[in-house]
Amino acid sequence: MNTEKMNKTKLKDVYAKVVWNVSGVVEPDAPRVYVGDDEDRKYVIRLIDDDTKEVVDQTMIKSNEWFKGSIWWYVNWLVVVMTIDGEEIYRENFDLKGKLIRIIINSDSIGDTIAWFPYVEEFRKKHQCKVICQNSFSWFWEEDYPEIIFVPRETDVRNTYCTYVLGTTFDEDYKYRFPSSFINTPMQKCATDILGLPDKEIRPMIYKSLKERMIQDKYVCISQHSQGRDKGWNDPGGWQHLVDHLKAAGLQVMAISKEKCNLDGIIDMCGDHPLEDRINQLEHCEFYVGISSGISWLAWAVGKHTILISDVTPPWSEFQSNITRIHNKRNNINKVSYAAPEFPSPKEYVINKVQQYVSSHVKFDEEKIENKFTELVKPDDFKLLIMMATYNRKGTTEVCLGDFYEQKHHKDKILIYDDHSDDYDLEWVSQFADQVIKLPKKAGIIQMRIQHLIHFVKQNEYDVVYFTDNDAIHDPDWRDKLKELYYLDIDGKHRRPVCLYNSAFHGNSTRSIYYKHRVFLRRTAPGISMLLDREMAIMILNKLNNVQSQLLDKMWDYLFIDMLGRLVITSDISYVDHFGFTGLHNRNPERDKAISPTVYLKRKRPETLRKIVEKERKYLVGNDISR
Repeated sequence: MNTEKMNKTKLKDVYAKVVWNVSGVVEPDAPRVYVGDDEDRKYVIRLIDDDTKEVVDQTMIKSNEWFKGSIWWYVNWLVVVMTIDGEEIYRENFDLKGKLIRIIINSDSIGDTIAWFPYVEEFRKKHQCKVICQNSFSWFWEEDYPEIIFVPRETDVRNTYCTYVLGTTFDEDYKYRFPSSFINTPMQKCATDILGLPDKEIRPMIYKSLKERMIQDKYVCISQHSQGRDKGWNDPGGWQHLVDHLKAAGLQVMAISKEKCNLDGIIDMCGDHPLEDRINQLEHCEFYVGISSGISWLAWAVGKHTILISDVTPPWSEFQSNITRIHNKRNNINKVSYAAPEFPSPKEYVINKVQQYVSSHVKFDEEKIENKFTELVKPDDFKLLIMMATYNRKGTTEVCLGDFYEQKHHKDKILIYDDHSDDYDLEWVSQFADQVIKLPKKAGIIQMRIQHLIHFVKQNEYDVVYFTDNDAIHDPDWRDKLKELYYLDIDGKHRRPVCLYNSAFHGNSTRSIYYKHRVFLRRTAPGISMLLDREMAIMILNKLNNVQSQLLDKMWDYLFIDMLGRLVITSDISYVDHFGFTGLHNRNPERDKAISPTVYLKRKRPETLRKIVEKERKYLVGNDISR
């Protein structure tokens, strides 16, 4: 018998060994006891909770055999070895002080990790031990918790005194892993139960973003989705109503779900973005609205008030501080559920709760707001050169330009460059414009737009040009809105291009501006609605001279704004709707549908679609345009 690493007992030539952890094993472990004896004898092993003096495990083993206890969570163990006659021959206390302890957070979930990590530090401080923490988000904690050793979860860690694993399971062995069932236990209490710590809520210190604030205006972060599909808020139209009310209150709304978002009027930051960006977005928001998810835990960890809409998890399941919890009491949830709720929280109730928080906690700097913009005096001689490019699609042209020409202001001029259409002649298209120039051969859209710029710069009557197309419908108030935005002085340095159209296809804003004026700053202006002045046009033409020919294949609207180097003032409410599904690049009527259109455009769209479909049969054969 090798007794080198064993302890002597009170009996001659009898040795005992207690192992609190098996090196290299990822799972937690109960104490293991071995009694070495050259004779064939039996011994009684007791595993005692030294705090309560309760005998947790007791068994009889033969000499030279191992016994493993049944409890895997923290217990202040006392191990006692006795002869079958009851004589105590060996005892050993569990002693963590100064020892190297391994704690594994056995989850890839952001929420689980944020919920459980604070108790790793509490355990270290209580027992004055050294802790190796294996988890998936070590960079969250490394700066603020220098006493903890962080290593990746997959690292093979050996020679520690003991191991604890923080996690949940549906397996039958949960009764050995956890003191209580996790579906009936608050998230943070899962960790305190395993580590033997007091049940108190702790918000961890977390990584602070070094990036600048993304937008300057007050905004709210929202997230509709969770890894658990049925955890969502399922009241139809609820999220859109919430967005509309938040914006009406003067707040921008930034959507930060990993999954795609289809809401109108938001700052769309959905997708698989780095968590550092998510932390930055949450740090600067006014508050957060979400469901039972990891992002909600992240918002809470960052220190933001969290409005949690959850009809799936009980009110006690997540954190309790700095939270407004919304749930439908009719669901009567008393444990964590993974089924869709029978009764989603009504949108009116949710919106009322959110509005209460906004009115009592969100403070607007009215003086700063008023000084943010200086609306210059609008000259009475504001007049537009409206330039269009047309090519075929006679039915679309008739429907859209007919409507547009009826709205024409007497000071404006409509000039059409026709790209050698064969659907109609010069006389027919002239009924919709003050002047038509028909090209002798087809040139393509970008060449026509360049000709537009040249024509505009050479003439002296008009100082601003408005580009639109023959597949657009405008709200009757479009011109007043265009004028208002053009004379909006944002930074006092220069004018900016203006756009009156938003669509999901063209993307949302990159930087928002105060909602009072219902505008965004954006990096592009779709060609369906773009206002430039003479200075801008000259800048673009000068840069076009240095552009390589292959770059001219790029979409002209993106190219022009790139060359100008200025963000575009874009109306949040669309005053233009687009019907490009009869063109060369699109057969889907929904792709270019305006986001947040005016009431006029919303009512006008079904009628316009019907008329275009009737008149453009030859372009639409074989395509489903019934939506």
